[in-house]
Amino acid sequence: MNPNYLIFYLGAIFGSHGSVIYSRFLMRRSVVNERSQCDFCRSTLGVIDLIPILSFILLRGKCRRCHQYFGQIGRASCRERVSSP
Repeated sequence: MNPNYLIFYLGAIFGSHGSVIYSRFLMRRSVVNERSQCDFCRSTLGVIDLIPILSFILLRGKCRRCHQYFGQIGRASCRERVSSP
């Protein structure tokens, strides 16, 4: 595997996690005690749903259960791209 792909993907993971921390901090929500959930149906996202880029491609940016587009997808994916070298 090309090391550049690994660096890119690690950057996306850290960017995604940083985005979650930042958005929860602004909403005064816990970063540690809460699981990620859909903004529309409030269903808890599974482990596979939380994998950056791959889950976005597989689910086409939609919730697995209610099929609504995720609310802040544009900003979150932009942060992931910017944080990747």
